Amino acid sequence: MLTAVKMALGSYPLTVKQLSELTGDSTATIRHRIPGIREQIKKGRYNEYALIEAKKGTRINFYVYYDYDKFREALGNRNTCKAVPPFDPERIAQICPVTQEVVFVDSEEVSA
Repeated sequence: MLTAVKMALGSYPLTVKQLSELTGDSTATIRHRIPGIREQIKKGRYNEYALIEAKKGTRINFYVYYDYDKFREALGNRNTCKAVPPFDPERIAQICPVTQEVVFVDSEEVSA
């Protein structure tokens, strides 16, 4: 049996424009938050794949952006950052599913 999974927009690193379309935040707001996400990568909250920076622009993991957007004020304060729960992309995925559709294809149907 073969399994094909159709991925939703939020399941892979997004461009600033794609993230803007998905979240409704302006591209300027998203670009303004990238340095804060970079700082949280340095502190170990997010791993090195949270941002993919290339000549063509920065791609941002949707779950990282969602988490940072929710907790950015608390993360920016040395006292309140201690009370912020750990980053949990699986929990975010429960309310923001990453798959639109799962399609199961029987291997016998493929060869026929």
